[in-house]
Order: sequence, then C-alpha cells, then structure tokens
Amino acid sequence: MTGIKRLIRPITTLAVAGTLAGCGASLPPATATSQVQWAGAPIADKCPSDKGVSVKPCAVDLTPKKTSTSVTVKGPKGSTFTVKDPGCTSRGVATVSGSGNTYLISAGTKLGQCVVTFVDYGQGSKRIGAAKAIILNKTVKRKHKH
Repeated sequence: MTGIKRLIRPITTLAVAGTLAGCGASLPPATATSQVQWAGAPIADKCPSDKGVSVKPCAVDLTPKKTSTSVTVKGPKGSTFTVKDPGCTSRGVATVSGSGNTYLISAGTKLGQCVVTFVDYGQGSKRIGAAKAIILNKTVKRKHKH
C-alpha cells in the first residue's frame, strides 16, 4: 500500500495543478447557491478604485422586481463628478440621475448591458480619476408562446 500512496500523491497534485491552471478537469456545475457572474462584472463585489475614485455597487443588476438602484460615488475631498453615459440612455437600457455622491440608476425599456462612468474633475478642470458602473437590464419580461 505504501507504494500506491506514493504514486497517487504526485498524480493528485498534478490533477489539482492542472485544474487550477485551466488545463485539467472541467469545473463542477453551478449550484443554486452559486453566484453567476455576467460578462464584464466585477469579481466578488470588488469594485476597482482609480486614484481614490470609486462607485458602489459597481455592478448593477436590474430585474422586474428591482427596477432601480442607488449608487454612491466616492473620491478625494472636494470631488466633483460628471456622468459619462455613452450608450445607456441612447440605447434605452438605463438612465442615470442624481448629483453629488448619490445617483439613481433606473431601468430603461430595452434589455441589455451598458457602462456608466463617473469622472472626478475635482474643484478644477483637471481629471482626477474615474469609476465605472456596469449595468445589466433584464427587467423586460419575455412573452412565452404556448
């Protein structure tokens, strides 16, 4: 038995290393308690910060039961934020309203994903940093054909 144990250990180590490297066995199927991450979403609720500028939550999931969400933008003292919305409103995915440090993201009439950027220009016109919120609108219920 000792010889078999010595043989199994290296094989097990290689299998684990291969799996971690993405070369080994497939991942187990998602369970009901697993969190599904959509394309572009920040991992595990970690919101990036750019020179002290951040937005939380940075991943906004809009559903039929939750059609709007408040986000809080933070930056260095004296921050002045400008909302850059290159496609959310124009594509009908979502709208962003608010000022200061609190903004309301509301579902539009179209399903889809878009990104809103909050840029901090401080007290002058110099760009200090920016934070992005990724929005996924899945509020529109699809009609089932019977």
